[in-house]
This record gives sequence, structure tokens and C-alpha cells, in this order.
Amino acid sequence: ITLDLSMGQEDGFTVLKGIRAVDKQVKVLIVSANTQQEIYDMLIAEGATGFLMKPFSVADLTSAVMKATGS
Repeated sequence: ITLDLSMGQEDGFTVLKGIRAVDKQVKVLIVSANTQQEIYDMLIAEGATGFLMKPFSVADLTSAVMKATGS
């Protein structure tokens, strides 16, 4: 799952927590323009598989997905 940290009515933290409540094994890659280290640390602590900084290229996305899935 690729999940943006900033979304309309819900934020990525809330959605990530909901995903983890249902499935602890699914891979969740967070994308965001937020550069704060503490945000990254909190996302990883909540179970995010990885983090991708916006803006990113297709190559960056491909690499992050491959890393997250162990491909």
C-alpha cells in the first residue's frame, strides 16, 4: 500500500493505524513532503514499512517498493 501522510479528512497516521489493526503483515509505504525526522520515526514505530520523500521520480518509487517488498 502506498499511503500519503496528508490526505483530505483523515491523515496518514490514522489510516496506518487502521490498516495495522486489520493486517500487521501488509507493506505500507508512506509518501510525504514532510522532512521532520520525528515524523518519520513515529511512522516507522506505527508500523510503516518505509518512507518516500516527495517529490520523487518513478525510479525512486520503484526502488522504494522493491525495498519494502524485499524484491
